Amino acid sequence: MIELLAQKIVKWTIKYTDENQYSESHMMFFMLHLLTNTGVIVVSIFLGIASGELSGMFTAIISLAVLRRFSGGFHLKSPEGCILVTVIAAYGATIFSLGVLLEWLFHLATLGIILLFAPNPSNDLVKGIENHKVRYKLISVLLVVGSMLWGNSVIINIFMFQAITIIPFTSNMKGGEKI
Repeated sequence: MIELLAQKIVKWTIKYTDENQYSESHMMFFMLHLLTNTGVIVVSIFLGIASGELSGMFTAIISLAVLRRFSGGFHLKSPEGCILVTVIAAYGATIFSLGVLLEWLFHLATLGIILLFAPNPSNDLVKGIENHKVRYKLISVLLVVGSMLWGNSVIINIFMFQAITIIPFTSNMKGGEKI
């Protein structure tokens, strides 16, 4: 559904614009990202209002977006799947409260995963980062360490979720790239 909408918007833009600076495939890529991100925000707002967890949802979505920008991670093939999983993860991060011991275990596990696997350039927006890998890893580590100092359980939970997405689970993957 989202792909169809993106395709219609791109075709309309090409039809009614004299100066096409970008190829149709580039426009489609960015339109899909825009519509997917908008979908995550809109569904999160509705779910946050309905559940009384709006501030937690915003905290989770923003935290996830910032860490994901620098650490990369696995992407689902469909925009609808991405919206669903992201919103469920954000909502789960807001409603699950961890004890102090589990919070520290989550922190340490997240930090370990980030140190081992970040940045995982399976994210198309993070590709071409060869010159910035150390910088992106450092930023990711600082975000996780900062969350340790902040002590917000929503951030702890969503960072753990994000860390899991950067682990290359298949044997033919190395750092998110097929070998």
